[in-house]
Amino acid sequence: AANDQAGQRWGTGITVEGGARNRVIANRTDEDLTGIAIRRSVDAVVAANRVSARWWGVHIDRSTGTSVSGNEVDRTMRAICLTAGAHTRLTGNQLTRCDSAVMIEAGASAVAVLDNTIDDCRLGLFVWESEQPIDSGNRVLRLRSVVPDRG
Repeated sequence: AANDQAGQRWGTGITVEGGARNRVIANRTDEDLTGIAIRRSVDAVVAANRVSARWWGVHIDRSTGTSVSGNEVDRTMRAICLTAGAHTRLTGNQLTRCDSAVMIEAGASAVAVLDNTIDDCRLGLFVWESEQPIDSGNRVLRLRSVVPDRG
């Protein structure tokens, strides 16, 4: 906890590979390709982090029982991305100026997307080849227009 770092733009700020009950709490990562990556983990918690990354802010990959809550992700291609895995809860995150706020892909299932704030992102919730998530209480303040301004 309490890690504060700026990356080299091509790596990952924090990587957790495997294990159970991993905790990634109260960190700041900036300028990496991926801010926080959790892979093949069980019952991980990713909370209260501040992330700005080139591609993935928080990437949960093939993990089960993960909680992603109270994070701030700004200026990132995919703010929170779930790839495969199951039983993931995304709650109370602030996702700002990203291309995609939440992306759920590659067979992810039993996902709950609850009470997040999405501001100035092109896509709010994007589900691709996965089970439709529980989607409730999310606040979309404004989506970024993809239509060129003709003015």
